[in-house]
Amino acid sequence: MLNCCFCCDAPAALGCVTGCEILLDVIAEEAGVYTLKSDFKGHEVAATMTAEIGEALSFDLSGWNEIYKYTAKVFAPSGAEVAVGGAACFTFSRRPTAPSIIIF
Repeated sequence: MLNCCFCCDAPAALGCVTGCEILLDVIAEEAGVYTLKSDFKGHEVAATMTAEIGEALSFDLSGWNEIYKYTAKVFAPSGAEVAVGGAACFTFSRRPTAPSIIIF
């Protein structure tokens, strides 16, 4: 579980992610498995991707809650934090891919 200070004081704001994938403006500097970690209501959630050197990092968020503001970090295969948007962490939310229908 993550604590209230999971990330940093000044996260980069990436805005809304439309669809199930987040493409970051970050290029892999080492080959291997990269991990995006965040907190969802007190529980750690993570997404991984395997990247080659020079590949842009993107993560599948299809199982992540829509309409929730996440604060996240990316970790390189070595375990080092990867800066995103010039910051140690970043915020984003997922926008539904289709209109929500509520039936009462």
